[in-house]
Amino acid sequence: MGTGTVKLPKLKTSPAFGLIAMSGNVSEKSPQVGFVTFSAEKSGGIVRIPSEIDADSIVSVGQFVARYGAREMAKWEDTWGFLADGSGTYDTKSGVCKTADTLTFKIQPGAGNGKPSSITLQNLRDLRAKIEQAAYNNAAYYMNRTMEALLVTFNSATNATPYIAHGPNGPTLDGFPIRWVGVMPVYDTSNHFSQYQVVFGDLSYWYLGERGSMRVDVSNDIYFATDEVGIRFLERFDPELMADQSNAVLQLSAS
Repeated sequence: MGTGTVKLPKLKTSPAFGLIAMSGNVSEKSPQVGFVTFSAEKSGGIVRIPSEIDADSIVSVGQFVARYGAREMAKWEDTWGFLADGSGTYDTKSGVCKTADTLTFKIQPGAGNGKPSSITLQNLRDLRAKIEQAAYNNAAYYMNRTMEALLVTFNSATNATPYIAHGPNGPTLDGFPIRWVGVMPVYDTSNHFSQYQVVFGDLSYWYLGERGSMRVDVSNDIYFATDEVGIRFLERFDPELMADQSNAVLQLSAS
């Protein structure tokens, strides 16, 4: 992002082309265009370590903490990107799951299906019908790795082997790739009413607007009284959707 707030054009409607008779008039097509506003929000935290660890360690503490900070920031980006629910925790912004729900691109089983273990193969297949066909070429399932405990149960004499755990490009369901996402809800047999459990679609239509790169600053003075070192990690970013019907979500029942 070149500035703190950036607007990118988004196609709202796309009038279809059609047949034109020889020497006939070419009809005008006027697609509607809107704008998606990216507003870089600041995220991060301070890692606090005793100065003795840095002085006495036989390994590079700087590299260790840098890797830790990078992992934590990536986890927060995923959490915001997938699970932001429009609350103040996320500056009232919504991620993949909540946005798909708001746009009505979702599958929600009926009452009594509030457990991840109650999800059926047909539920996951029905989810695919909720996205635009143009998004199929790069579409995948997104779920927590623990969901594999459910996926393996779909392989049976009746269903053959819709789930393949060790394909040439990773796991697949009905031929569609599965991407394991650590921040997505885990698989269990307890009720989690209205919880977003699985996403299907093409996430390339979600843009991550980043204002600069992640900053890492070190201070030996902030914790002077306790002889500790403070390492601050900051990043300004904002994920926004550029094509509405590119993703759909499976939400557990409300009761």
